[in-house]
Amino acid sequence: MTKPTAINRAIVKIEKRFNDEIKTESGITLYKDTSFKPEENSTIEGVVVSAPDSINGVSDGFCWDVKEGDKLYFHYGVTIDESNSFTENGETFWNIEPYNAIARVRDGRLKPVGHYILVRPSEKKKPESSILFIPDSAAKEDNTGTVVASNDDEMPEGSVVVFEERGKFWNFIEGEKLYCMNNSNVMYVIN
Repeated sequence: MTKPTAINRAIVKIEKRFNDEIKTESGITLYKDTSFKPEENSTIEGVVVSAPDSINGVSDGFCWDVKEGDKLYFHYGVTIDESNSFTENGETFWNIEPYNAIARVRDGRLKPVGHYILVRPSEKKKPESSILFIPDSAAKEDNTGTVVASNDDEMPEGSVVVFEERGKFWNFIEGEKLYCMNNSNVMYVIN
């Protein structure tokens, strides 16, 4: 069986388009309606079946180190838009444009793709009051976090950074809720 050949993008195979099942500890399977908040239910990872060695037309400093067999994390919009998929020899594959690729995992090591940086957000700060009860939902998140993975030598892993409110979005990457953002969204490094 021949596999598709990637040109200027990665081609991945995913288990299924949406995460529409919840399995309870007792073995019961519940099914979710994925049309409600599809961005939270869409699949954001797959295994690379084909990737070019380089990408044409991207800006300087764009890190493309994606190879066949890597686990690739990508923007949730990829699987929401069914036009990103195609069928070859009875199998469905997904096109991942370079700007939609977020991070890859190879040999257990997580590395961002493109201009992305992955940040673990700091704990939310709950307002203090000695008179009123303030619910946890009132906790305010400041725009700081710890770098989990980066391609930028000025923001190495473990650095504490302050980032802009805009431009960030979260994904569950390797089981952890992380902010994904462009390097340019980081305003400065604290340490």
